[in-house]
Amino acid sequence: MTYTIFTVTAEQIAALDAARAVEFVADLLWAEARRLGFPTTHVHVSARITVPDGGIDAAVDADGVDVDKGIDSFIPEKRTSLQIKTGGSWA
Repeated sequence: MTYTIFTVTAEQIAALDAARAVEFVADLLWAEARRLGFPTTHVHVSARITVPDGGIDAAVDADGVDVDKGIDSFIPEKRTSLQIKTGGSWA
């Protein structure tokens, strides 16, 4: 594997605390929204990580946004909700 300044390893992600993990996911979602050409206002990320909220930490509402079908993305065209977890047990 070739590593660049954009490479993020599983070990680096596992080392993030809850606040940094939320910031990291927010940055990824906002960058992907920009790349796909829809407003970042369609990306909602909560910094309230210790408040019971049903497990939703981030949401993307791309419903109604005309996204080029030829572009690969980890954001589907519809509404997506994410729960952000930290730690190394998943790695």
